Amino acid sequence: MPSSRERIITISPGSIRTAMKKFPSGSEAYDYAYKDAMERIAGKLSDEELAKQFLSWITCAKRPLTTSELEHALAVEPEESQLGKENLCRVEDMVSVCAGLVTVDEESNIIRLVHYPTQEYFKRTQKRRFPNAETDIATPNIPKGMTGLHLAAYFGVEAVVQLLLGTEKVDADSKDTHGQTPLSYAADNGQEVVVELLVATEKVAVDSKDNYGQTPLSWAAENRRDGVVKLLYK
Repeated sequence: MPSSRERIITISPGSIRTAMKKFPSGSEAYDYAYKDAMERIAGKLSDEELAKQFLSWITCAKRPLTTSELEHALAVEPEESQLGKENLCRVEDMVSVCAGLVTVDEESNIIRLVHYPTQEYFKRTQKRRFPNAETDIATPNIPKGMTGLHLAAYFGVEAVVQLLLGTEKVDADSKDTHGQTPLSYAADNGQEVVVELLVATEKVAVDSKDNYGQTPLSWAAENRRDGVVKLLYK
């Protein structure tokens, strides 16, 4: 019986080339890698659904999402109207459960797919992997008590905020079921101009605490909204 060394020596360059041809190359290599990552995610049953939710939102959203936006988008259970603090997922967990497919930009706090080929792969396989994603995104769970001013402040729609503040029918400091005010949402999401507009009314409590014991300033600090922190920390 030939030794291990003898068996290795008998492998010809041609047989090596033949074996190498069986491995995917080019775009197929990327597809193979991403398919493998999804299989690894599926192997962790406790994380699979969460990972698919993250990936579907990141893939199908019309614009890049910050980690805070993604946290809040997914924190409300379908059968509930309230956002429980215990439902908020840490950034580290978002990245971990997605098996290396997502990354977070430290400056903008935007969570995105790790490479351009990754984006192309999920765009191409979106309907198969996330068939209900667009419907889920188009019908978000909005907490009770959330007004138009809350939403405009959350997304930083300055013109709408100005319009609403110009009427006498809008309570600039109203709270939703989480105890959060428009200022709280604006601060949480780094909407500096909106924060300035709300504070300038002198009708909002800058140190108002929500149901989680958080103030607009503490939300801004937690999410590294330095511009907002400077505005509120006076």
